[in-house]
Amino acid sequence: MSIMKAEWNKAIQRFVLNNLGQMDQDDVEAWLEGKLELAPMLEAPLRALSHHRDQMLRELHQITPMEIFDRFQKEHPELVFKDKDKTIVRIGRELEVLKSIVVTL
Repeated sequence: MSIMKAEWNKAIQRFVLNNLGQMDQDDVEAWLEGKLELAPMLEAPLRALSHHRDQMLRELHQITPMEIFDRFQKEHPELVFKDKDKTIVRIGRELEVLKSIVVTL
């Protein structure tokens, strides 16, 4: 993997993790119940990076929900996820929505 690809991977993961990390426990519960969606709120920042569309799309296709969940749990041990499978599926859905946004850039 080239250094640039590795940096893009880190950047996209950090973008997702930072936005997930803004949630408190109530937000996490609402998000898991489908009452809160993150990806649509991230559309404006993604549009600002539209000139990097291909790099973002490549990395979004390579990132796995489990990868994001594992790092998120390590960074935010204070948040409780009662159903890890549901959480991983929810992260996967958010990644899919992010991909659909990036495709339109």
